[in-house]
Amino acid sequence: MGALRSMFVAVLSVCGACLLLAGTAGAFAMIEPPPKQSPSSELPDGRVYELVSPANKHGSEAGADVRVAGSSWLTVKPSLASPDGNAVAFGGTGPAAEVNASGLSEYFVAERTVGGWKSRSTTARMLRLNEITAAVDHPEYLDYSRDLSHLAYWQKRGSLPEGPFGSAANVYLMGSNPLEAPTWLLRSVASPSMEEYEHEHSGAGVTVLGMTPDASVVYFAYGKHLFPVDETRVGWGIYESRFGAVSEVGVLPDGSVPNGGALPAASAASIEGKSEPSRIDPASFDNQVSEDGRRLFFVAAGQLYVHELAADGSERTVLVSASQLPGHMGEASADGASLFENRTRGLENDEFSKKENPPTYAYASPDGSHVVFQSVDHLTTAAPADGSLKVYDFDVDTETLEYLPGVSLGGVVTSAKDGSSFLFVDGTNASPELKLWTAGPSGGDVRPIVQLSAGAFVGPGRTVAGGSVIVFQAQGPVPGVANSADEQIYRYDVRSDGLTCVSCPPAGALRSGNAYLSAQDQYPGGSVGPVNESRGVSSDGQRVFFATPDALVSRDVNGDFDTYEWENGDVFLISSGAGTDYSPFLDNGES
Repeated sequence: MGALRSMFVAVLSVCGACLLLAGTAGAFAMIEPPPKQSPSSELPDGRVYELVSPANKHGSEAGADVRVAGSSWLTVKPSLASPDGNAVAFGGTGPAAEVNASGLSEYFVAERTVGGWKSRSTTARMLRLNEITAAVDHPEYLDYSRDLSHLAYWQKRGSLPEGPFGSAANVYLMGSNPLEAPTWLLRSVASPSMEEYEHEHSGAGVTVLGMTPDASVVYFAYGKHLFPVDETRVGWGIYESRFGAVSEVGVLPDGSVPNGGALPAASAASIEGKSEPSRIDPASFDNQVSEDGRRLFFVAAGQLYVHELAADGSERTVLVSASQLPGHMGEASADGASLFENRTRGLENDEFSKKENPPTYAYASPDGSHVVFQSVDHLTTAAPADGSLKVYDFDVDTETLEYLPGVSLGGVVTSAKDGSSFLFVDGTNASPELKLWTAGPSGGDVRPIVQLSAGAFVGPGRTVAGGSVIVFQAQGPVPGVANSADEQIYRYDVRSDGLTCVSCPPAGALRSGNAYLSAQDQYPGGSVGPVNESRGVSSDGQRVFFATPDALVSRDVNGDFDTYEWENGDVFLISSGAGTDYSPFLDNGES
């Protein structure tokens, strides 16, 4: 960036994962000592700064959009690091790359080369591009592939001469060469008459849902029918573009298309409610597409399904909300899957959005092997037949359903990658509790972690190190840990049952405001929204990164947001702490 703001991405080294130890029910977690100030002004392990964005940005800003209109504010553009830290995606206010595809490009990827960091634009030039169209037709609903080599996005104005100029059909996939034309994902279903096609699809909605790591398959939800169907059919459809060919994947197990349409399981309520686009984003909706892009969870007529793409290219749909009672095996639930609260804040940081975050039908593990949902239906012999809301876990590999006693979904905050545990809010009592469910016999074990204040919001959260470390953001006060109402970052060690506030200021220090695990949560990106999830924690759970306005070390004297690292009980100041403006945290590599 220029001198105005500093944005931080941490690039570190890899450590191994740990084993999960199952929890047992009992008292709340043990409170660990608060973090200590770092002993020196040096960064841990001798790490140093590297300039990722180009030094010459042609007058543009990198990482954020800063506007002044009576008062100034900052909007952080989509920013994240690749797992190995050798590539960084960032946004900007204009051309900010060595190789640009369009004069007013906003999104870039910088890659580490033998000659240093080199950046490229990741979106194509729009047709009839000018200052006016660029201001209102920037790419939206973005999703990068895991290695940042591809970007799927939608924009109102088309990028290809043969494509529609103004239409919801402008869904594109951009590769690693910014000088090559993007792949128009709806090309294979375009009408022979483009004028007719533009009119037909002008009022449709679209949401990019995710993709496989190699970007060979891209999933998206679409508000218009792309194929000839029965005229009585209404509602959205879910589609995939596989190597450029579009097909419908929101189909029933027999291959038929549901008359009422299909919607992605976790974001269905948001799409139906036509919420702001920034809340319809692949990162914010509970792993409804698995990390490997092979599983997609959706709802149709109130039932929960999973669409699965096998390694040999074959596809199938499995009914998740199905009875496993003797004599009723495989029958659809009479009441279907029920909505439950989505406690992970996702993309908005105002009070209204914290309380009104769209509910979800399901929370899946990142690998897609397990999905948790609730229903009033009696679906297994272990579940009570009393009409109460019950929580179930579905194993996609074995197609078996398990009732989870003692679990009440006031929201799932984060899950282990394989679904062997998840952190959730139990809101059945006046004072909600944060609890950990761990897989085991007879529906697993539930361990209480900490009591929350009434109405407290929890999230975002991360589970790492094989499920043995959980990092999350929560509103205070948290009894015995944080006395103020500010949001802080907490680290829970499953093995030791120890809870630490890694961002809490030392005793006697002046509290200045909330700490954030993600700048994308701290500074929402308007109608664009962030892409994927930033990490904020290393894969071994030993390093936690965050931004806070509190002075956690004596060298932090600017009274504004600075980036910190917690490591082994010490907090290290990553940004200078002496600059005249804020330095929000963006992302880190897996290590």
